[in-house]
Amino acid sequence: ISEYSYVAAITSFLGVKYLALLLMRLDLTDGFRTNWERAMVFGAFILPPFLAVLVIWLPEEVDPEARNLLVCPCFLLHGIWALYCAHQIEPVPPAYAEEEDVAVQRHTAMLPRRWRAVQYLNVL
Repeated sequence: ISEYSYVAAITSFLGVKYLALLLMRLDLTDGFRTNWERAMVFGAFILPPFLAVLVIWLPEEVDPEARNLLVCPCFLLHGIWALYCAHQIEPVPPAYAEEEDVAVQRHTAMLPRRWRAVQYLNVL
């Protein structure tokens, strides 16, 4: 697509990223809890590839060292995305298992309960 039109390439890129963001929001049982979470997901999920594309499209006269420095935030944002995903799949007890009920907690599976993609595991 980019050989014919850069605008079409950027529109396709942003459209696919937006669809992926919508699918991820649907996969969360309660959607985005706060505006801060929505902004953090937007920054950590959409900005890294967008910044990488912008660095690729820089003119060839730009110093390679400057290109390398401009790509560094992508790695930081990908790390933030990985931490967000790790936090979301953290296993938690079900709502009916209270903290003082040790017997229920011992015999209850600790599963990630926020992402719907892993709720099929709750067959125990």
